[in-house]
Amino acid sequence: MSSSLTDLNLQAHQFLGERYTVFLEQLTMLDEPAARDAFAELRGSLERHRLFEDQRVLPCLQAGQDITAEELARVTGDHQVIGDTLELLENLVEAIFCSAQPRRELVANLSRLGRLQGILEHHTERETRFVYPVLDQMPDRELINLLAEGLLDTSH
Repeated sequence: MSSSLTDLNLQAHQFLGERYTVFLEQLTMLDEPAARDAFAELRGSLERHRLFEDQRVLPCLQAGQDITAEELARVTGDHQVIGDTLELLENLVEAIFCSAQPRRELVANLSRLGRLQGILEHHTERETRFVYPVLDQMPDRELINLLAEGLLDTSH
């Protein structure tokens, strides 16, 4: 694998950001079928990425040695916040399209709709600083190649 895990994770997060943008574009056009489809794709992509990290990436790190226990808790906590925010977005989509005034409902919830972007930006920064550079330095190249393949799988 020629790309670092850090770079591959940034690519995966860029892909997730693009999915989020498509969802917001469809939602703000009040195109219900397209918005629901885009949300389903965003949610599926985010869930695959989170699950991969929770099951394969984070267990490779030893708290107190590779990463502080506090920082590891923040990364895993981010994953829970992302899941909670996806639930919030799903509820907002439902509220918008069930409303007698969907545009008004959309406008009233603009700040809540943008919440995921900030969460993902902070989470990306945290992983870029504390998770993936440590993994890139591990001597087990076979493990790194397996993680790289997994990150590539979550990037499409």
